[in-house]
Amino acid sequence: MAFPYKRVLLISATAGIGAAMADKLVEAGAKVIAVGRRHERLDAFVQKHGSDNASSVRFDVNDNAGLDDFVNSVISTYPDLDCVFLNAGIQSMVWLNKPAEVDLDAFLMK
Repeated sequence: MAFPYKRVLLISATAGIGAAMADKLVEAGAKVIAVGRRHERLDAFVQKHGSDNASSVRFDVNDNAGLDDFVNSVISTYPDLDCVFLNAGIQSMVWLNKPAEVDLDAFLMK
């Protein structure tokens, strides 16, 4: 089955799983908007895939104050955006099979 989306906003796309996913999405025919903090890695992604297939936006997902401006800018710049891939996060050990020990506040962004 072909990937159904044409323009993907990929959050945290500059390293690791996010960078690999961005590459795979471009290979699948999607135009990828890579989002990350490191300008040089974003530039390298666009250079690697070409500006017809790749673009980038520098943004730190921890910048809660700038989130509205980021969203409005992306929507106005890319009106054909049809997929948002949220890749950012922190891995931590949580034993969901022991619900009494799960700290639900640990799942909230601060």
